[in-house]
Amino acid sequence: MIIKHISILNLDKSVNNSIEGGNLYSMRVYLSDSPGRVWKERFNLQWRKMFFFKKKKLYFSNNEIRLFLEKQDDLQKYVESLKDLVDRTNKMTDIKQHKERKELRRKLRINLYSGVKVYKVVG
Repeated sequence: MIIKHISILNLDKSVNNSIEGGNLYSMRVYLSDSPGRVWKERFNLQWRKMFFFKKKKLYFSNNEIRLFLEKQDDLQKYVESLKDLVDRTNKMTDIKQHKERKELRRKLRINLYSGVKVYKVVG
């Protein structure tokens, strides 16, 4: 399975997206592509590990992430952290795919040496 790399294209940090009397607002993060299920799972795994993100709400919608923040939140900290999370998620998918390919090659070698022909379609 090939998992696409995702990058951040643009941010919409406008307070025009304010909710609940102006104290809570949403920040839209536009992505290079719509992330797949596996990429989102890995992103969310990293997201939950970051202590200052734990109480923040985040949603994926097609090729964007919506993050709900309070006005007093340090916006730059969240922007930098999101960039870091996207990079780490891409690296996680690279490592996972490398391990899967390595395991498949190992299995093929074992089957070749055992004299049994086994063909497996990997998608």
